[in-house]
Amino acid sequence: MRPSSPFRVARTPMRPLALAMLAAMAVACSSGEPGAPPEGAPAPTVIAPAEPAAAAMATDDLASMAQQAVADNRIYAPEGDNAIEFYLAQREREPAGEPSAEAALIELQPYAMMAAEQAIAGADFPEAERLIALMVRIDATAPSLARLREDLDAARNAQAAALAAAEAAEAEAAAEVAATPPATRPAPAPRPSAAPPSRAPTTAVRTPSPAPARPANPAATATAPAQRPSATPATPARSAPAAGPLVPVSTPFPPFPSEAIARGRSMGSVTVRFTVRANGRVADVRVVEARPEGLFERTVIDTLGEWRFEPGAGDRTETRTFNFRN
Repeated sequence: MRPSSPFRVARTPMRPLALAMLAAMAVACSSGEPGAPPEGAPAPTVIAPAEPAAAAMATDDLASMAQQAVADNRIYAPEGDNAIEFYLAQREREPAGEPSAEAALIELQPYAMMAAEQAIAGADFPEAERLIALMVRIDATAPSLARLREDLDAARNAQAAALAAAEAAEAEAAAEVAATPPATRPAPAPRPSAAPPSRAPTTAVRTPSPAPARPANPAATATAPAQRPSATPATPARSAPAAGPLVPVSTPFPPFPSEAIARGRSMGSVTVRFTVRANGRVADVRVVEARPEGLFERTVIDTLGEWRFEPGAGDRTETRTFNFRN
């Protein structure tokens, strides 16, 4: 004997309810209520509010989705579907003291910082604001946030000043054209035309006078070219290296430190500022920012001590960021 299905038992009482619902819907469509659409109009499209993909995910899936996003190089973009936002959602849902999401965010924050710098340099200010907001969610006390905000404000002010200067130049040029009457231009034209005839004979008389004086002293003309070449090449030879970019001779990338591997670190970032001397050697290396601190700074400083550039005219200050990934 085949047992009765629970779905058949549950389906029987639903038939009267379904008929009642259909009848109610028919009455609502014909009643002409204010909220009902007119007859023949297309059904309204219900648009759900936009929210990040991480908000609808289960807690167990956030870590795997974040790792997949890192593998796909979706570190900080697109918005709502990137590794940083997945790890942020995981950190908010995990109990206090869980270090997995926190450690991942510390390693990924330098990538958001570099992307924000590129957005500012490319005048993509909305994207720069989004990335800075991500960095605030990761660590609101990060030292690079103040610098990024200053760079963003400076880029906006520079763009506004450039636009204002262009508009002012266009307005000034239009004002000059409008203020110059065409009738006044031919008036001063005949005055300079009368002056050259009176000066023409004086120039004609003076022109042949220096001509016989030059061949009269051949010794001076012979010594003049012999003295000029000795002083001429010295000046351009010294001033040539003063301009132009640095030309690297040997600039190897710092090796990944073994201490970071021993601690399980796979990524890191170090920003340094240093001086390139006139002889092409590097000096005065200073660490501006390191993520994480205490692991990657030494390998960067030691490697920069071996860098060499072509000699230049003076000292130069450079800033470089080194991103490590094992």
